[in-house]
Amino acid sequence: CIYLAQRNSSQYPGIVQQKKDESMFTIADGLVQELLLRRLFKAVHFKAVVAEEDVSCNISTPPFSVGGLQIPDTSQISENIQKACLQLDTYAKELEAIQNRSGLLRSMTVFLDPIDGTKEFVNQKGECCTICVGFS
Repeated sequence: CIYLAQRNSSQYPGIVQQKKDESMFTIADGLVQELLLRRLFKAVHFKAVVAEEDVSCNISTPPFSVGGLQIPDTSQISENIQKACLQLDTYAKELEAIQNRSGLLRSMTVFLDPIDGTKEFVNQKGECCTICVGFS
């Protein structure tokens, strides 16, 4: 996300698009959501998961894509995705252990806003946006 936030749409056209509700969607929105859902939460069975974005992603094999947007083909982005996957896999094992010990997570609903403050993110004001994960 940091790497993408430092770029803008003039450097990489097609990393931002407008959704039907006129809010913005970026590659980073899709990447964060995909990484959290498919890597961090992969082995945990929550009651439900409510995620903001409704997109399909390919972060398995290049060319990577999020929704209708193609992720710029740079080695730094690929390396960052691979590093994030490894880190999230480690955290996923910890969540799975918690679930196996207590079963608590099965009764929880997860709410996910992959980048809260997308407009600020697009305008390179990264300090004004967060990744929000809520549990209920």
